[in-house]
Amino acid sequence: MIILGDKYNFTKIEYNRIKKHFKNIHHISYKKSSTENNIAKISEALALNKSNLIVLNTQAILPSQLITYLTKLEISGVQYITIEHFLETYLQKCLITEELSTNTSFLEDIHPYTKFQYIQKRIIDYGAILL
Repeated sequence: MIILGDKYNFTKIEYNRIKKHFKNIHHISYKKSSTENNIAKISEALALNKSNLIVLNTQAILPSQLITYLTKLEISGVQYITIEHFLETYLQKCLITEELSTNTSFLEDIHPYTKFQYIQKRIIDYGAILL
């Protein structure tokens, strides 16, 4: 697995939990080096890795040369996952970033309970109180 970027920093406990799913974890900070060096680092990490997963841990705009390279990798079978979906899937953790405060499109996906769901919720709530 390759973690590309520095948007989210994993704690030691989170890192140990990730190690249970992935044996080889490579972290590449693309801001500190040139695009050519980053492409070389990604190629080297993919050669060492049996898992073809790249976690996009970034909110910055990637250079066009790097995007072209990542697109070619996707065609060859490399899978991508954003840091938000990665945390939800592997660590059962929800990441709400500051960038969501400017982009409110996620609000469209929030819906109130249906009457049936609300009744179920209340039954569970009251049942938990009685126990």
